[in-house]
Amino acid sequence: DIFESLINEEREPSEAERGTIDYCQTHYWDDSKVACVPSDTVALTELGKVITYESAGLSDGFVADSSAVKLADGRIRIYFEGGNLGIMSAISTTPFVAPYESLEFVVEGTVVNPGYSHPRAIVLDDGRVRLFARANNAISSFISDDGFFFNPEDGTRITGDDLGFQNITGVDIVPIDTGYRMYIGNALVSDDVSIEDRPDLIV
Repeated sequence: DIFESLINEEREPSEAERGTIDYCQTHYWDDSKVACVPSDTVALTELGKVITYESAGLSDGFVADSSAVKLADGRIRIYFEGGNLGIMSAISTTPFVAPYESLEFVVEGTVVNPGYSHPRAIVLDDGRVRLFARANNAISSFISDDGFFFNPEDGTRITGDDLGFQNITGVDIVPIDTGYRMYIGNALVSDDVSIEDRPDLIV
């Protein structure tokens, strides 16, 4: 396998090999996107599966689009799409301590009913958890005091019509000096990403 050979040997592809490579998952593309270049800044270690189709108790659908937060007690909670069961959560049985070899997770159940997808969670300064999710070409949000029982917040945070997107795929959220930054994908145009800066991601 050419791709496996490039990773194991940490080399750039030959001219003949370049035409056969159309992605690079564990290493970064270079700027010209013609070579698969090993990263010298990120090292990834495979630790095994933490949530499976079976452990989530799914009878239909899939496990996808996970978002993790670190709790005050050091444990990790993962929010994920659980097929026909909606957005679900799983919690680690022990606190996160680095370096570590594995974390075991217990699936807790559904936190947002079916119909929403692409969950993204952030822990607020007061310890509450805000969960963003996509439905009907819009991003809505839910708030929780304990990270498991969520209440929907009024309105939507942003819609595809606001952005001129026909099909919002979901969001990623990062904190910045003035609040949070939301990156929003458009499923119909792979290179089309909107960046929205909001002080609290509510208004």
